[in-house]
Amino acid sequence: MLGPAYREAVTVLQSTNPAVSRWAREVVFPVLAVVVIVAYADLRIPMGLPGHRGLIWLTLLVAFA
Repeated sequence: MLGPAYREAVTVLQSTNPAVSRWAREVVFPVLAVVVIVAYADLRIPMGLPGHRGLIWLTLLVAFA
């Protein structure tokens, strides 16, 4: 059986307005992903192996999609 602390934590994570969670999922997360990708590209950190920068980009896009 789940304790009251768990139920309270889950309740806090639930949005009272589904439009807010939809807006966050469809607007905020993709914009955040683009900002992270642009910041990473501006740093120009050499990964040492070809293809790793593209793999990081793809991982970020999939994580926030």
